[in-house]
Amino acid sequence: MTTTNQSDGNGNGNGNAEPQLGNHTHTPGNAEPQLGNHTHTPGNAEPQLGNPEAHWYSRGYLPHFDRIGTLQSITFRLADSLPQSKLDQLQEIIEALPDDTDPDSAKRQQIETWLDAGMGCCALKHPLVAAKVEATLLHFAPTRYQLIAWCIMPNHVHVLIEPRVPVSKIVQSWKSYNGRWAKKKECRAGARRS
Repeated sequence: MTTTNQSDGNGNGNGNAEPQLGNHTHTPGNAEPQLGNHTHTPGNAEPQLGNPEAHWYSRGYLPHFDRIGTLQSITFRLADSLPQSKLDQLQEIIEALPDDTDPDSAKRQQIETWLDAGMGCCALKHPLVAAKVEATLLHFAPTRYQLIAWCIMPNHVHVLIEPRVPVSKIVQSWKSYNGRWAKKKECRAGARRS
């Protein structure tokens, strides 16, 4: 994708990020903790008790590594951005892959392609909605994470952070904060139509 905003190491975005509504600086630090020797056994994404280095978790099909201070690239999307028919098709695509192809990588690439196609209502293309999402990202930084870069697309958002609390709490706060705001706006709009 060519529209993501990436840090150039000096805190300046250098991507082609027209849909992005902002850019904040990041002070480069020691990358060793982010690049450490962490292994993941496919199919075993549950936390491994007794091993302080094991921070792999899984919720359904989406394993993730969650450790404070480890750079995290997060993509979240609107509910209608991937119709069920596409999700069903994804399974067929994965099953048809050659044996030497990484299915997780292929899955991510296909999902990104479909997200970039702009399916669904694309509510984030509306300036007021996109501004609210940006305000949410800024609101929780820097107490919960260092916000390094973000790109707001019509039906999904890319965010690069260095978390200071578990990622699950960060994402939950984004969803909750924006969900309550959207619900209020929807109620007000419904009242005006009546």
